Amino acid sequence: MKLPKKTMALLIILTFTITLYASFTTLPSQNVYPINSINKNRADLNSKIDPYLVSMIKNGASPNYYSTNMIIMFKETSFNSGIRELNSMSSDIVVMKVYDYIPAVAIKSPLSIAPKIASLPEVSKVWYDYPIYLEPKSVKQSDVISKEAASDPIIEDLWNRTLNGSGIIIALLDSGIDTGHPDLDDLDDNSSTFDPKVLASVSMVEYDPFPFDFNGHGTYVAGIIAGTGNASGGVYMGIA
Repeated sequence: MKLPKKTMALLIILTFTITLYASFTTLPSQNVYPINSINKNRADLNSKIDPYLVSMIKNGASPNYYSTNMIIMFKETSFNSGIRELNSMSSDIVVMKVYDYIPAVAIKSPLSIAPKIASLPEVSKVWYDYPIYLEPKSVKQSDVISKEAASDPIIEDLWNRTLNGSGIIIALLDSGIDTGHPDLDDLDDNSSTFDPKVLASVSMVEYDPFPFDFNGHGTYVAGIIAGTGNASGGVYMGIA
């Protein structure tokens, strides 16, 4: 059956219109990089992205969708080139911090760009920069241990063997230390000598440069580790 030229022209136009519409509807929106379209090996790409970020991308929205805090880990030998690639990728990526001791940077970026960042060969991992909050805790009288509970036969046996932690330096990552606490201010509880227990301190919180303990947890843990027991007359001494 031979169709009229007019009918054939209409069919060609209709077919072209449907093809054109389908091609446009399958394109991703601008600056959005679906996780399926970056790399054919989706499992390999997903392994480079924090699972929490992956779930956020799949859900398609979050309160921080357009401004998400992430930590980008680079391969040891590709840090400088990775930084260059990252800076040239998008003007929406803002580098907040370059870390000193690990090949990583903290950035603020639209969440949609995370898969494209992960596709860079220089990148080993894209982490969500989880916010950490320290909740205040008041110590109740019922939380204070008794004199009997304060003694530990195992610890006392180690002390009797002169295993008391002398000469050992301990790093404590916590809420800070009250360096003026009677159990932690010096080694021998003698105010006339200068022998501080806390040798150095640093704040890991960017907006708070002072390592003071406003919570109490760090001081509590430091007391368990190395408190002299001065405040309690020698009853509550630390292990070392």
